[in-house]
Amino acid sequence: MPRSRVVVLTNMALPGQVDSRLHPETHTECTKFGRVRNLLVYEIPGRCVRVFVKYESRDQAAKAMEIMNGRWFEGRQIEAFWFDEARFDKLDLGYRDGDTF
Repeated sequence: MPRSRVVVLTNMALPGQVDSRLHPETHTECTKFGRVRNLLVYEIPGRCVRVFVKYESRDQAAKAMEIMNGRWFEGRQIEAFWFDEARFDKLDLGYRDGDTF
């Protein structure tokens, strides 16, 4: 997928274990890379938790990708992926065949 302003972070929490700290802690960390326009925590029950971060610019998103991918959070290694901006804007956040995350 080509670069966009949206990054999706996976493996930050297990399904059913999202707590009230995940959103604010992730937002605080992600603002270190640029202006966060939107951050959504999305749980696919029984499957995964995805954290979507939309930045002001692609360069800011690229910096987040570089630093967050492979980083450790509460004993789990984060994976970061590009996410289609139009799909994010439509809140089409669920799993689709072909998704690599």
